Amino acid sequence: MDSTDHAANRIASKTAKLTLGTSVYPFEDVTTLLDDATKDLKVGQLVQVESFSLFDAMCAIVIMDPKMDTGMIVDDYATRPQYDVNQPISPRNLIWVIDNILVGQMTWLSGHALSQTLFTSCYILRAMEIKDDQDETTTASEIPIGFTNVVLKACVIAIAKTCALIWEEMRKGQVYEEEDFMTNKFGVSMFENFPLSSMAALLDQAEYWMDHAGAQWIEKHEGNDASAVISAVKDRILHVRVSLLAMYQVLSPKCSQFQSAIPQLQVARECTKRLQESNSLGVEIIDAFDHSIHRKLVTNTPPRAIALLTLSETFEQLDRMCEDLISIGQALEFTDPITLMNFFIQFGVQKPSPGAFPRSVLQTVLFDDNIIMGSRQVNEVVIEIIRETVHPLPWIFEEAVVDAPGQLATIQESPAAEGITAAKRHFHIMFSDFVDKATKPFVDTLQIMGQNVSRQRRNLRKIVQQWESLQEQAEMLDEGLHMILTQIHELEMAEGVDEESEEQQEEAPQPFYFVSWSYHMKLWVMEWMLLLGSELELYSSFEFSMIYGYCDIIMGAHARHLHRVQSVIDGEMERERKKNQDKVNAAKKKKKKKKKKPSPAVGESLSSTPTPTTPVISELTVIMPTVEQQQQVTQVVRIQQQLVTARLNLARGTFLALAALTKTGYLSTTPAHLASHGLNDLETLYKQRFKAFHHLSSPELLSFPAYLERLECDRLDVSIHVIVEVTSTSTCL
Repeated sequence: MDSTDHAANRIASKTAKLTLGTSVYPFEDVTTLLDDATKDLKVGQLVQVESFSLFDAMCAIVIMDPKMDTGMIVDDYATRPQYDVNQPISPRNLIWVIDNILVGQMTWLSGHALSQTLFTSCYILRAMEIKDDQDETTTASEIPIGFTNVVLKACVIAIAKTCALIWEEMRKGQVYEEEDFMTNKFGVSMFENFPLSSMAALLDQAEYWMDHAGAQWIEKHEGNDASAVISAVKDRILHVRVSLLAMYQVLSPKCSQFQSAIPQLQVARECTKRLQESNSLGVEIIDAFDHSIHRKLVTNTPPRAIALLTLSETFEQLDRMCEDLISIGQALEFTDPITLMNFFIQFGVQKPSPGAFPRSVLQTVLFDDNIIMGSRQVNEVVIEIIRETVHPLPWIFEEAVVDAPGQLATIQESPAAEGITAAKRHFHIMFSDFVDKATKPFVDTLQIMGQNVSRQRRNLRKIVQQWESLQEQAEMLDEGLHMILTQIHELEMAEGVDEESEEQQEEAPQPFYFVSWSYHMKLWVMEWMLLLGSELELYSSFEFSMIYGYCDIIMGAHARHLHRVQSVIDGEMERERKKNQDKVNAAKKKKKKKKKKPSPAVGESLSSTPTPTTPVISELTVIMPTVEQQQQVTQVVRIQQQLVTARLNLARGTFLALAALTKTGYLSTTPAHLASHGLNDLETLYKQRFKAFHHLSSPELLSFPAYLERLECDRLDVSIHVIVEVTSTSTCL
């Protein structure tokens, strides 16, 4: 028998001897028992029955705090009478109840538990206990029960149903539980199976009752405020209706009804403004919300400290959520991939950040079943963004249209030589494989923008490696393209079509289309990762110089790379323009030399077929692009280059200012608290900061000695009055 069995037997024998009746305290001290039992256990061993779970372990921890201990019954709470959900409530009470339920809903969406937010409403937990068949006969002074069992019940169920739809979306795990959202329902129903048609009928009944019996009672008892109270109640009915319908349409499969949700969301925004204006009409009901209800609900973790949103914050977040969903719906009809990427960038950098629910919706519509934004194949989008960024030769895409994942369209026969045709066919297979592999880093990069900022930076470390791997495959693809271009050039030289000199051919830079695109995306991700550290306040003051020095290196490489891409595109367009001009000139000369053919001889058929000849260039129709058209082609690259150059100048200026402050002694590169980072020297910290870039083939890394050399700035005037003058001038500007 091993030590574990000995320990189990000892615990069982000693536990049987414990008698609670012999102790003056309600608990028996078992410290000695546990110490003796665990002496025979090794580190990591545990004695337990099969049914023991983490939930049992958490429940065994008693903190003796009513707010923290699940199931703990306090005397005043135990004797408190249960709130009567069937009691008549006034329209002002109804306004207050609905507004505070919305407070619970939006606080839940901000990342808190349902048990501390939405479920604190007695009406949410016990909506089905509201009786529909109550006697509505009342005296002139009594409040009609219809405000409770017709209007309030319909609104409460509609709000719960809306939350159920949101909960279903959040269960997909697009955002991360405990970081952004808590999906634990504690076994409470949110009317997930309640038919939408029945819900619409309840809201119709509530509106009809308010238009007649409800409005008449309010007009008799509310005096001058009657019109405002009636409008406030109707606005809340309308708000819960359009919110429920909008959520249903937003979450429809494959974005089939997302566009229809935009008008509903716009109405919801208008209602939200009116709700905020009329919330002062509400009158509180005592005990309608039980903020200790979490002690009755089953949970495996203690509740957190929580502060409910205020009414103004609630309506502000409601409006912002609708606005974010509208922007997502409008982005579904994107015209080109660059526009799509710009939308994701703007969405990700919003301040304050979008809520967890809109971010989850964005990731759901982004990529589903190889479809981007519910409308286009992901392979088509990747091909188009490559085309718009680096503008490869047209024939690369003409025969590489992807019909289905992993399949190419039928490749048409080329008029060129069979060797070139076979090489092109093999290249298109490689290109299709490259596009398939490029979809993952491309989609992952967009999806990251829908996550919280901390997780964005964490995942960007992985995305950088994905773009590095794709760049290696792009090199092989470009090598295959260069072989084909060489064969085509040799064929054209042999046929006398291309008369370009060898010197001109050597001067023309080789077009690395796919490497250029992959490298461009990798550099952009590297910039993003470094700048997010500043946003998250991860850097100490003495690290700013190394961060902005590294940004200077990366952005400088990015600017030079985009300049090269633009030069290659411009050079190819210029050579193509000259080639087309030569074709036109050659055709004109040949036309002048062409002699008039003699009339056919007698008996010779006028319709006889002439002797076939080799097609001549003069028969080709050549379209000469204008300068404006050439600039339009490179517009995307030009804009990217301008943006990168602007960021480069800002980073370089910041680095020089920090270098000047370091040189004058106002900043130190060896602070006393460096040991608090768990490091011995600045060089070790430097290597750790940029560890994610160590295994990248490009750009060239900025070593620590090179960083110190750049920090010296020998030719920089670092007199303090110059720094103050420049800083003051910049502040005034």
